[in-house]
Amino acid sequence: MVTLDQVQTSLIVEDDFIIAMEMAERLERLGCRDVQTASTVESALEAVRKGVQFAVLEVSVCGKSCARIAEMLTALGIPFIYFTGYPQNTFPDLPDAPWLAKPADEVDVELAISDALNRGWKPPEPSVEA
Repeated sequence: MVTLDQVQTSLIVEDDFIIAMEMAERLERLGCRDVQTASTVESALEAVRKGVQFAVLEVSVCGKSCARIAEMLTALGIPFIYFTGYPQNTFPDLPDAPWLAKPADEVDVELAISDALNRGWKPPEPSVEA
């Protein structure tokens, strides 16, 4: 079973600063070592290009759909969850990933993350310094 402590870098895409910081604290408590945040679609796409291993996406960021981010993550094989106040049927064309409704308790967050990480994703092998 893959867990967040095997993830080097996570990305939280959220336009509400307080929600982003609360989720960052949750990911750190679950073992993630490097948690980054992005508050726009453009900054999130740039962060994904630079390299992340897991993401938490708000489906509407500053009024823009997260579809481009979700599609890029899916194409790269990077696991992610949606964390949003919108009902799932509001965005039927988004790539498949666990959907977590705001607000969510610790157990639900952990279950959604576990579901995303264990859909066939393999953590990278630790690098060996010569």
